[in-house]
Amino acid sequence: MYEKSQADVEKRKSRFKSAKAQEKEKAPIEVDDSYIDRKVEEKLFFQNNPTAREVEKEIKDIQSKYTGMSVNDAFDLYLAKNKPELLSKKQSNL
Repeated sequence: MYEKSQADVEKRKSRFKSAKAQEKEKAPIEVDDSYIDRKVEEKLFFQNNPTAREVEKEIKDIQSKYTGMSVNDAFDLYLAKNKPELLSKKQSNL
């Protein structure tokens, strides 16, 4: 009986060590709230703006070129370079 309980203890210790080792393998990811807010804003921007949705790749390329630029500013820059008539229309609606 004692041997069986000792075997159970060893088995549980082994499982615990295995679980701990797996936890160490997984690096905890710390995500900044501002990053999440930016991503949500970006998704909503493209969802609500069909013109921007058509050129999403180009807008993201501009954002990567000018780090820290908001999606709205990148879209305005894209319009200024490629479709100035749409930019003037957008600004007149503001």
